[in-house]
Amino acid sequence: MDQGDIKVDYKATSKDNISGRFTRAYQNNPSTNSILLFGNGFSTTPIYNTVGDWTRMISSNLVNDVRMGWSHVTFGSGY
Repeated sequence: MDQGDIKVDYKATSKDNISGRFTRAYQNNPSTNSILLFGNGFSTTPIYNTVGDWTRMISSNLVNDVRMGWSHVTFGSGY
């Protein structure tokens, strides 16, 4: 499996923090069958993941956090 991440943090104001992350992974999935007639297999799976976050300090004891994410996995066909 190969994977890479990019993350960015930004302090917009003294009360607002914004961050984002993008992950890209690529997984190879070899398989073996116990019956030789069926043969062995191989498939690939690309994976994408994105997350965004906004944290707002409302007061000294009250914090609001909004987080959104998206994940996408494609199960590829092999041979």
